[in-house]
Amino acid sequence: MESATLPPATVGKWVGKWIRLDDFKKYIGISYGVLAGNVSSQSMLFAKSGVELVILTVVSDKNQLQYSLTWILLIMMVLTAILQLHYLNKGLQLCDTVIMIPISACVFNVSCLFNGLVYYDQWDRFTWYQLSLTMMGVVITIGGVLLISYKSEVTALIEEETVATAIIYDEITNPDNDFTTEETKLLHKNNNRASYT
Repeated sequence: MESATLPPATVGKWVGKWIRLDDFKKYIGISYGVLAGNVSSQSMLFAKSGVELVILTVVSDKNQLQYSLTWILLIMMVLTAILQLHYLNKGLQLCDTVIMIPISACVFNVSCLFNGLVYYDQWDRFTWYQLSLTMMGVVITIGGVLLISYKSEVTALIEEETVATAIIYDEITNPDNDFTTEETKLLHKNNNRASYT
């Protein structure tokens, strides 16, 4: 699944100077999650409309399947469901699940809300107070996701520093041992990569 990552030639000069490559991948993954949430809400809208037309055909004996718009709705429902899974998969390849899934769910909920308000013309049923509380809930959820992601980054840095300290301590206290473990190789590789940025 190399298609989701950018080759070094196309990353450009700005990645590494203004933003770390890991952060860049995380932001691209988040954008895939936002796109998946939007496409998923469109799929939900197509599903509501398509299922209502199919029910109307079965229950009321008013054949809606003779119209091309019904088939377009059903095809778009399937297509957007597949696209949603595709973008969600791409995002999960680049970004941590703890960050991407809640943000994608928030985007899905807000997009479904506005899709329903526009498509079914229900603006008169929704007050400004309800809209502001909905947006406040979304902001609180996204803030919590960002707090959790920051906390997990700090925890990862502390764990990496602890492993590095233990390996260095072992190398100092046991100079005769051959330290060619995977952790030592990975640590030296990460230290060399970090010194270039």
